[in-house]
Amino acid sequence: MDSSNDVLEQKSKLYQAAMRVKELAPWHWMHESDLFGVQNPETEEIGFVSVMGELGEHVAIALYLGVDGLDGFWRIYSSGADYPEAILEVPQLQASFEDRRDLTLEDREEIEDLGLEFHDRKAWPLFRSIRPGHYPWFLEPQEAQFLIWALEQVMVVAPRVRENPDLLMAEDTETYLVRAAEESEGGLLWEDRVMEIPESEPDFISITMDRQLLRRLKRLPQKGITMEIDLFLFPAKIGKEGERPRCAYALMVVDGKRGFVLRNEILEPQPTFKDMYGEVPLVVADLLAETELIPTTVKVRSELLQRLLKPLTGELGIRLKWGSSLPYLDAAKDFLFRQFG
Repeated sequence: MDSSNDVLEQKSKLYQAAMRVKELAPWHWMHESDLFGVQNPETEEIGFVSVMGELGEHVAIALYLGVDGLDGFWRIYSSGADYPEAILEVPQLQASFEDRRDLTLEDREEIEDLGLEFHDRKAWPLFRSIRPGHYPWFLEPQEAQFLIWALEQVMVVAPRVRENPDLLMAEDTETYLVRAAEESEGGLLWEDRVMEIPESEPDFISITMDRQLLRRLKRLPQKGITMEIDLFLFPAKIGKEGERPRCAYALMVVDGKRGFVLRNEILEPQPTFKDMYGEVPLVVADLLAETELIPTTVKVRSELLQRLLKPLTGELGIRLKWGSSLPYLDAAKDFLFRQFG
């Protein structure tokens, strides 16, 4: 974008595209899992469109970016999320329709500058970019343009799905209808293409363990205690004002009998989430060495933590239990959240 007029024109196109989609209301006949692709004419990146809102709770168009976005969508959709903030780990752009109170002052000023008015509930367009390791943020110009193209293609594909519900059905799970464009004298000419999008390779999380520390831990006797452990989004944002805020996570360890917080370690998913996850077993091992407490049982609620801690607990003969109930940890977590209210 070269000037403020260009930026304003792009924002106007974005709002107009969102308003047309809102009027069409494709969530009345499309499911969240009815995905189709849109190829970015400038970068050739493929985003995968999901129409949300069939239950009326969160009405939005999501554009999941690349294979990572696609895999993240299917992981959460098919298996559910271990924790609510898992959606922030999936790269995507969103155009949602909210109540006025859900918009920031900057959002409302932008709408006012464009001369637009909205009055109904769930009618105010809200645009956000979600990048792994960051909180949702305002769109950058190239993101806004990609989302405009995606919304325009919703207007093309959704009516066809209403007429032919099998349009997006494929012979296998790796084949998708993708809308792709070619330059022509009259502008972009969009067409259907059927593309095979293979799943990405499973992420390998490298865990570094201090072998000397592990030998020391093996010499300590087990105590008849239970530890509750969880990893969750910390209720604070990292970064300077006006910049895209980064996420921090809390690795909390609580005595499961007395409710004492034994450790609340703040971790940042930098440079990647895999690097942060790889730190978790070592942080727990350091705690065990520091307190000289080897529990009989460790309880976690996420499958991710179960996988991360299994090698450590296995080496130390600790029983690792998975379940949703972590009463003492939840009490400590609630207190922490109230402090940052």
